[in-house]
Amino acid sequence: MDGHVPPDDAGDMDAGLEDAGPVDAGSFDGGPRDAGPVDAGSFDGGPRDGGPPDGGPPDGGPPDGGPPDGGPPDGGPVDAGCGTPTSSCSGGVLTECLADGTVRTTACLLGCSTTVFTRCARMVPTNVPASYFDATTGAFSPTASARIDTDACAAPRGQVYAQPGGVEVCVFRAQRVNIPAGVTVGASGARPLVIFATGAVSILGSIDVSAIGEAPGPGGGRGGIETSGSGTGPAPGAAGGHVGTYNDGGGGGGGYCGGGARGGNGGSASGGGGGAAIGASFSLSPLVGGSGGGRGGSGTTIGRGGAGGGALQISSLVSIRLDGSLLAGGGGGDAGTDPPCYVNAGAGGGGGSGGAVLLEAPSISYGAGAQIITTGGGGGGGSSACDDRDDGGTDGQDGRETASRSTGGSAGAPVGANGGMGGGGATPTGLAGSSNTSSGGNGGGAGGGSGCILIRQRVGSLPSGGTISSSAASAYRGAALVTD
Repeated sequence: MDGHVPPDDAGDMDAGLEDAGPVDAGSFDGGPRDAGPVDAGSFDGGPRDGGPPDGGPPDGGPPDGGPPDGGPPDGGPVDAGCGTPTSSCSGGVLTECLADGTVRTTACLLGCSTTVFTRCARMVPTNVPASYFDATTGAFSPTASARIDTDACAAPRGQVYAQPGGVEVCVFRAQRVNIPAGVTVGASGARPLVIFATGAVSILGSIDVSAIGEAPGPGGGRGGIETSGSGTGPAPGAAGGHVGTYNDGGGGGGGYCGGGARGGNGGSASGGGGGAAIGASFSLSPLVGGSGGGRGGSGTTIGRGGAGGGALQISSLVSIRLDGSLLAGGGGGDAGTDPPCYVNAGAGGGGGSGGAVLLEAPSISYGAGAQIITTGGGGGGGSSACDDRDDGGTDGQDGRETASRSTGGSAGAPVGANGGMGGGGATPTGLAGSSNTSSGGNGGGAGGGSGCILIRQRVGSLPSGGTISSSAASAYRGAALVTD
């Protein structure tokens, strides 16, 4: 009609200018859709960051340059601990694996024991069961002098224990014991004194269980009296004889580790016999004090016998250090009674023996000032008839007053006689009383024997140093502790 080709068949629909432009630069999908510059190759033209994001593993290697803690956190299994609870002991050191996996080591003062199970060995105390250690109460550190009454044996520290085959003892319990310098702890009563300490014992002052004259120390025997002539205790002295009206023999000395001597004769009357020594292998078990001396003569003008020293045992689970004094001397015998002129005078009483001291601990040591006194009492002097002429005898010296031999009492003239010395030092046996064989004479009392000292520690030897009043082997010895 006007020379134009009809739209429906004039040719290819996109052959003309309308679709030939750059929109698709060719057929609609004439090549890959993104084959053109848009992506021009790989998405980022190469590795995205030119290499691995951090040039290698994220931190250049494992996060901390190795395992997080350089190995397992505790150098071994994390919470394995020491494993199954068990114990071993070697060289005196106990090693225990506890239930929480920790290890505990303990130095064993007495070595190792495997009697029941592996543990540190324990001290088996003498005379009193170990269970008495379980109820110790606080420290005992007196600041002033004090006295322990073993008859009362008051709680909470005191507890009475009956020794098998022996007398009751008073057990005085403490965790630690410290007796300061200048402080004296005395004791009295019928029962021996046993001190139990779970900790250390230190004695700079003194503990005194001595007899004083006729008064026994704790657990000591009494001396002879008017109604009972011989003393009491493990080896008592006997009463002096009496002949006619005026002749009286002196009392015999009490014996223990040292023998008591014989009293002196008075006129035709014999002196009393002394108590025998108990033997050098003494064990102080059961624990008992010393022996009393015998009275002099008979009647109402006698000299009473000195009493036996008391018994002291100190048992510590740790140690005993002695810088002061332990006193267990025997009592001096009384002089014969000194009546008015021309009335019958009496003979001297025998001295009591020293008592007993038993120390036991894993370790025991003495300082320069240490002393242990178990000297026997001196015998009393025989008397004469008139006190207005100063003819009375004198009492024997108490053993507690000297580290050597105690002195006997002096005689009253003209018919008295001197008392004998008590046992001590290198001579544990008492000395016989002197005799006066004049008609109507009164013999001197004999000296008592020394007491007994036993030291038990781990090694069984005696500590060095110190002053020991009864140093003879028959009266002073060491022994090893009993352990389990």
